[in-house]
Amino acid sequence: MDNLASEIKRAVSQPEEVVKDGLAPVPYIFGFEPGAGNSDQAHAFRGLLGMAAVIRMFAAVNIVATRQTNKQPEPYSLTKPEEYPAAFKEVTDATIKALTAGPLATFYDSSSGGSTQTEDQVLERSQIHRFVLSRVFGGLSQVTQQQLDHDLDHVLTQFVTQLEPFRASPQVGRDTLKHVILINYVRNTDLTGSGTVIVVDACTRMVTLEIIIQDWLTALQKPKTGMFKRPEKISFKMTTTVVDMKLNDAKYQANKDKYEKTLKIMVDGHPELQQIFDKGGLEAYGRETSHIHSASM
Repeated sequence: MDNLASEIKRAVSQPEEVVKDGLAPVPYIFGFEPGAGNSDQAHAFRGLLGMAAVIRMFAAVNIVATRQTNKQPEPYSLTKPEEYPAAFKEVTDATIKALTAGPLATFYDSSSGGSTQTEDQVLERSQIHRFVLSRVFGGLSQVTQQQLDHDLDHVLTQFVTQLEPFRASPQVGRDTLKHVILINYVRNTDLTGSGTVIVVDACTRMVTLEIIIQDWLTALQKPKTGMFKRPEKISFKMTTTVVDMKLNDAKYQANKDKYEKTLKIMVDGHPELQQIFDKGGLEAYGRETSHIHSASM
């Protein structure tokens, strides 16, 4: 139970604290919260917060189970160059598995399918953030251009800054580094075109990014500067898989009490986690483990 509590704690810790300990940050969960004026939208978003907590719980279980299977007593460390890709793979695979295998796979409707594209670009360093963010958040009406340029770019900047000190060994340089990002948002569908019948759906977008480790490390490096230097250009190849899924809110509500009791056991009296849990159970933990932004209306 101590290992589970540690993983539950990692998911609500600031990424800089996690990285300082040599661990890979858990995959980011973003939430775009609608205004409080519409009760249906507010209810849908609370369900997404609760599911964020449940996904973190299942991911924690997956991490601990995989370590036991591999007889791996300690987490992979970013401070060990040969373990760099494994440190990210551990948390990424655990999160993807939480959503796509086991009980939670039936909580979402992904029948609309997804899309995968591989792009091999030569970009100026100043263009990389915009390139990545547009692939992750593109097409979401809940996200404004200002949020992309400022709030979300700031999150990405903090993420890469924290990872700058770490390097992978040459032996794994051509391996693929995989990240997954989850985005929770509420979708409104006007069935009549007049606003008289609006269907509100709680949705989660899962974005998987695959990047050659050496390309990733090159992108992390600080730009070369000089009065007469032209903007530095680097090769950047990335495969992006985007799947938008609709949450079955009725199924979440039917299982909420069960998972709330499970989280209480996982918290196991840990003072900081207990304080979060006492604020509002699953949904309080889900909010704490997510990056919440206001949804564009």
